[in-house]
Amino acid sequence: MRDWGVLTLPCILSPSAKADRRAVLGLFTGLALAGCMPPRETHLIVGSSAGGGNDDLARLFAKTLLRQTSERLTVENEGKAGGKLALDHLAASPGDGTTLGLLAPSFLYRMLQKEVGASWSLSSFGWIGGVSAERRVLMVNAGSGIRTLDDLRNRKTPVTLAASSVASPNYIEPLIINQLLGTRLKPVPGYSGGARTLAVMSGEVDGMVTGFDSIGPLLESPGSHLLLRLNSLELPGQAPVPTLASLAKGPDAAALLDLIETSARIGQVFALPPGPKTEALARWTQRFHAVIEDPDFRREASQRGMGLEATTGREIATALARLSNPTGPTLKALSRVMTKGRAG
Repeated sequence: MRDWGVLTLPCILSPSAKADRRAVLGLFTGLALAGCMPPRETHLIVGSSAGGGNDDLARLFAKTLLRQTSERLTVENEGKAGGKLALDHLAASPGDGTTLGLLAPSFLYRMLQKEVGASWSLSSFGWIGGVSAERRVLMVNAGSGIRTLDDLRNRKTPVTLAASSVASPNYIEPLIINQLLGTRLKPVPGYSGGARTLAVMSGEVDGMVTGFDSIGPLLESPGSHLLLRLNSLELPGQAPVPTLASLAKGPDAAALLDLIETSARIGQVFALPPGPKTEALARWTQRFHAVIEDPDFRREASQRGMGLEATTGREIATALARLSNPTGPTLKALSRVMTKGRAG
């Protein structure tokens, strides 16, 4: 691989080259045609801090892309505010294919809440594809005193759950559970990344709603319990855990269950900014599928414990159009959940 910091043979300037505009333009045109110019650099905005699951996927994706195409993808972490800054950055970027984003599942809840009055809509982004569906669960620690769903329902005081921000799934989904099961879950925002796990392990809170694949250390703690599966994906190596769908009641049940299921299944999503050029979207869609189907990528992803279930950009666009339909049931049901949650 060339070191693009220094131009080497055959990239050598001729001493006789005249330094006028025409000569310089001709020179660089010749270098580009000869393959002597550095590969184009593009930017991947990641909605998590360095070292997180999204970041790990982003860097493996970038490494595989560089090997396949020689295009260098610079990873930019913007994990503050639950990924909000990453989403805002992506929304303000050009749609020419030089910037793309890797959005955590939390983006869906945030986007649905900003759909009204925002300068962009869900339909305006260029959806490339998603990978790594989440198995969403509700878990509690030994200090909570909760062992079963009956314990949860009969609890007289609120059950505190660690959450990152008020727009994150680990905040909103407990409120949805309250709406559908009549429980008293109280999500507490302000715990980012590993701070949620530490808060649960230390007993600072009673538990959390999270992805099953990220709580290995917690499951090994004595007295920890998985109380509920929020979506239909099975939990490998675990005894049967009740599903939210089997217990949910109320007129908003179907819409809210669909929201949770869709958010979990589309996984971590690659997207272009609003109004992407058709050529850019087609190019990145082809590259996305080439990367995730690459044998070396899949082997390394599997070794790191990443899920490899893929969702196409078209499937994502269709699902988001359904959820964000202003005359459909999802936005109205979510609004009722959030209004009740703020009042509680």
